[in-house]
Amino acid sequence: MKFLWILIGLIIPAATLALSYDTQSLPYTDAPEDLSTQIAISVLTDLEIVRGNPDGTFKSGVPINRAEFMKIAMGLLPPVTDHIQTRCFPDIDENIWFAEPVCRAKSLGIVSGNAVQGVPAEQWLFEPTRSV
Repeated sequence: MKFLWILIGLIIPAATLALSYDTQSLPYTDAPEDLSTQIAISVLTDLEIVRGNPDGTFKSGVPINRAEFMKIAMGLLPPVTDHIQTRCFPDIDENIWFAEPVCRAKSLGIVSGNAVQGVPAEQWLFEPTRSV
């Protein structure tokens, strides 16, 4: 529930910004044709939350995984000044690119890993490559 309120608090200002947003300068070779997707991608790109793929594409029709989603979702929150623990799940290397956003989400109570009956919570896996 907390995550829902966080997203609502961030979506309304972003939607207001998007009402007058210029979508003609998307840097991706496969920019989507529908306006609402163009606006969303433009805003997230300008806020440096998403960068697209190394080959210059965005691939808006391709599903994202849990790690990518947490990177985007946590990018919508204000930056943190405190050190974030990056070893929060057994299946996440502390040096991997998504460790900080996933661990920040865990510290905020947004994610908790995949519960397994009889397994202690600190051993639950996040499974970052699973599709959202």
